[in-house]
Amino acid sequence: FILGSMKELGNLTDSYHLEILNLVNSINLVSVIFIGKEFYKFQKIFPIYKFFNDVNSYISQSPKLIKQGQNMFVMGSNSNNLQKIIQNVS
Repeated sequence: FILGSMKELGNLTDSYHLEILNLVNSINLVSVIFIGKEFYKFQKIFPIYKFFNDVNSYISQSPKLIKQGQNMFVMGSNSNNLQKIIQNVS
């Protein structure tokens, strides 16, 4: 799973992103990548997951993280430019 942060949440941004992280943690998903500064700030609390400040940081590391033939689920705000992930899958 690759989840991009949500934008335009105002004062509730941290609580919504933390809620998603807790939900992912509670259902024991282990292969999850979080992209966006709103998720990135919680990386020390959830060391089991991979965090990237932006999509370009992820793309530079993606050959090490995603193997050919693996299924991917990508979801997040368009402002994160997550479509670049699909364009860079070889």
